[in-house]
Amino acid sequence: MIDKLLKLDLNLPVVVVSDYIIDHIIKLKSRQELFDLIDKKLQFGTGAVRGISIHEQAGGKAVNVAYCLAKLGLNVTLFCMADKMGLDMLKQKFSSFGDGINLNTKNGKQGYNTAFEFLDEVSK
Repeated sequence: MIDKLLKLDLNLPVVVVSDYIIDHIIKLKSRQELFDLIDKKLQFGTGAVRGISIHEQAGGKAVNVAYCLAKLGLNVTLFCMADKMGLDMLKQKFSSFGDGINLNTKNGKQGYNTAFEFLDEVSK
C-alpha cells in the first residue's frame, strides 16, 4: 500500500490541526522499583527523586500524523498551540524535513502526558 501512495503525485500541501502533546516516558526496571522509590521519598521527605530515566518527545495525534506525512515526502502545514519549549521541541522533531514542513503555532500550552514503562514487563 505504501508503494502505491509513494507513486501518487501528491504535490498539494496537507494541513494537520491541533493535537500536540509532550509525552514524558518514565522508564523503570519494575513496578517494585517505583514503589521502593516512593517509600524512600516518603522517608527522606524533600528533594528530587533520583535514578530514573525520563524521555520527553513531541507527540499527539496531529504531530504524529504530520510527521508521518512529511516522512512520506508530502508538504505539511501543522497548526497547534505551543509555548517556547514546546515550539523548540517541534522544530527539533521536524528539522530534517526543511521546507517540507510549515509549523504554525499559537502561543499557548500544549498538552502533557506521562507514561510509566516497566522494563521487566516489556517482553510480556
